[in-house]
Amino acid sequence: MRKIMLTVLIGWMLFLGCSMSAAEEATVSFKKLTVPVSAESIDLEKVRVSADEYPRFYEFLNQLPNLRRVDMFATRIPRKRINELAERFPDIEFGWTMAVGDHDVRTDAIAFTTAHSDRSRRHADEDFSVLKYCRNLLALDIGHNAVKDLSFLNDLPQLKVLILVDNQFQDITPVGELTDLEYLELFYNDIRDVSALVTLTKLKDLNLGFNRIQDISPLESMNWLERLWIPQYNSHNPTIKPDPEAVKSLTAALPDTQIDSTAKSSIGNYWRDHIHYQNISRIFRENTWIPLDEQP
Repeated sequence: MRKIMLTVLIGWMLFLGCSMSAAEEATVSFKKLTVPVSAESIDLEKVRVSADEYPRFYEFLNQLPNLRRVDMFATRIPRKRINELAERFPDIEFGWTMAVGDHDVRTDAIAFTTAHSDRSRRHADEDFSVLKYCRNLLALDIGHNAVKDLSFLNDLPQLKVLILVDNQFQDITPVGELTDLEYLELFYNDIRDVSALVTLTKLKDLNLGFNRIQDISPLESMNWLERLWIPQYNSHNPTIKPDPEAVKSLTAALPDTQIDSTAKSSIGNYWRDHIHYQNISRIFRENTWIPLDEQP
């Protein structure tokens, strides 16, 4: 009888111990935020991290071994802190509001545009390198900037819409890796070779006007294109006309593609007066994906 009572007592004590452990699970705090040590995701909501608080914030994160997701959109993250957080915590996916030049972009953005004109202050390649953390980005417009190197696009393989007008690059090899692209504007750059584009089999619209392309014959294999604009494809000088024989050969090779080589400007002859561009405008305005052929 005594053994039975002892067994029951031990069991009861173990039960109470487990209950107390569950109820008293360890927690860790940063400013007004308190979370269990076992947390897998946290949302700082309106808790901002100021410049002098990062060491304490890093210590806070170090005490959460199971953490895989941190949303801190209320804090505008400078480039230095982005790199530090990514290096210190490679297993954590962060939700950030990042600075791109004088613009902000959230890491959960579907679309991002600098909305520049030819009179805007221009941003360079390095400004756009943080876009690699925007893993949901499907549409990107960085027209009218000073981009010379497109290698940052290697981190955005899911892009469907890309507008790179009026920059300063020659090599478009990284663009050829974006095999989900449906819409591409490359006019007013320094492009010489377009052979990288022949891999873009989902592409519907391509504008290559006002470049320095030496040979457009690689485009002859792109029979899936719906529209192809090539005014002044070989020069920025309006007095130097496209090679009529090259245009004739291209037109013969792509009988089902609407081809324009005569527009007086890069978007002349109604390039953007089209359902695809209307939907692209909505994508940037609403930050949501809309199929390019969707009727209003």
